[in-house]
Amino acid sequence: MDTREKVHHRDGWLRYPIRNGAATRWMQEPEIATRYRDRFTHGRSVQDRVSEVELECLLAYEERDQWDSGDNGSDSQASSPLAPRVPHIPYFEENREPARPVLAVTVAPEVAGRLVINRASLMEFQRSIGTTSVLVGRDVTFENVQVAPGRLVASFGAPIIGLYAEFHEDGSGAFLVTLLPPKSDDTVELFAQDAMFYVLSGLRCLGRHARDRTGATGVAAIRCSILGGINELGGVETVLPHRGDPYEIKLVSEGNHGEYANLRSTTCAVGNAFAHVDDLAVDGPGLISAAAMVSKCVFEKLIWVGVVT
Repeated sequence: MDTREKVHHRDGWLRYPIRNGAATRWMQEPEIATRYRDRFTHGRSVQDRVSEVELECLLAYEERDQWDSGDNGSDSQASSPLAPRVPHIPYFEENREPARPVLAVTVAPEVAGRLVINRASLMEFQRSIGTTSVLVGRDVTFENVQVAPGRLVASFGAPIIGLYAEFHEDGSGAFLVTLLPPKSDDTVELFAQDAMFYVLSGLRCLGRHARDRTGATGVAAIRCSILGGINELGGVETVLPHRGDPYEIKLVSEGNHGEYANLRSTTCAVGNAFAHVDDLAVDGPGLISAAAMVSKCVFEKLIWVGVVT
């Protein structure tokens, strides 16, 4: 806290000026400490909300994602890309489904909004989803819409889901992009430009939901996760025995048509940032700045900086 000009002229104690109607009063140190403690506690709760929304979205995506494993005797699976997959039992090692590498963007507003999910709001959601491009600069829209407890769900692609998003009643949400699996080895090459593009698109999509559909305001907590497999998030691997080992993720540069120097691969990279909800909902410097900030945090996990000894 900046203490310049925060010393009361009477008793010399550290105070902080605050508006009190038309006048200005000085908060005392216990009030200041309480305000900072409340801010810290609320910030922790927003981060917890981000983790909760991200985890729920990844698990729901995992259940809905379809995979053709050939002749496995399960031709009766539902054809809808949003239908839950019938598990294959027993899970033989040779029949395990490949890991699904994803890039996930999650947003949780500090001041929650409110969305009443009913027939009218669902129809409006279907209309807007079908006419609004979800990817920045590309004519791509969600194809499927579904209602889940406390949220609206949209996806693109079948049988393998390419884009998947969940929009919660309180303005929070998560946006997933399925990354292309490797052709030969166990390493997924992700272009830095593509990753930045996905983050930008996800933030704008979630920001517009928070501001326009739910009326959420204030600062929003942002998280971006690049995962070599959904089972890389937390302890989820214990409930996904049918998935193969996660892929390694390697960041490459499209500009020089090669890998970054001193690059290291990893199966999981996570970055966090904060931005104003209004900035995320509008194309402009605020959206670009937020995308750059959270992308930088993730890229730092993917690029090894040599240590000078």
